[in-house]
Amino acid sequence: MAVHDAYARFTPYELLLPDPDFPDRCFTAITREAEERGVDAGNPAAYVMLGAVQGALTELREDDAGAESAHDHAGILFHAYHFWRCGGGVVLAHRKT
Repeated sequence: MAVHDAYARFTPYELLLPDPDFPDRCFTAITREAEERGVDAGNPAAYVMLGAVQGALTELREDDAGAESAHDHAGILFHAYHFWRCGGGVVLAHRKT
């Protein structure tokens, strides 16, 4: 159980992933391919062209999803990947009311 489960809603990152092993399986492969090919994974246009990204998108795509959904999924995957690369931490901010 994630530390924030007791007080925060699920993050888009948690809602996106189909299973707990997805980041280790797919995001590690994306990192490896980007490094091997010398691709800047911070560039969305270059990122989406990686084979490992295409594989991850295939896993995320529903069977009945239209082809246009790939663009939306790619954008979300891009942000989820970078969230993972930064450690995926969630911070609870307190504010006075």
